[in-house]
Amino acid sequence: MNKKNTENPLQQLFGLAMAFVAVVILLLNIDVTNFGFYRIGQISTAPVLIVVMVMLVIWGVASAKKLPWILAAGDVLLIVLSVLMGTRFYFKRMSALTLIVIALMFAIGVGLIIAGRGGKNDDK
Repeated sequence: MNKKNTENPLQQLFGLAMAFVAVVILLLNIDVTNFGFYRIGQISTAPVLIVVMVMLVIWGVASAKKLPWILAAGDVLLIVLSVLMGTRFYFKRMSALTLIVIALMFAIGVGLIIAGRGGKNDDK
């Protein structure tokens, strides 16, 4: 059994370009109407997460341990998640054909990237 594993960089590049164009078209069809931190009732998560971040950085500098820095990185991820959850995204009106073309371009692009990396193995 001889497995042939060949990479095709041109195929990968074409797949990457197709996937990129599909994502750009999708993002052009999204409206952002409200941008901000997530709110739980009347309380914004921004001050809580920022105070926790400051405390973790002080702890990290004072103790020179890894744990506070790992927790601070987690807090940064929570801040990003809070902004994403607090932002309202709406799709613009588009035809079903446009949506199908976007999905197919992305799927074909990802498939070409995988195939170009040597996803096909021929057994001889």
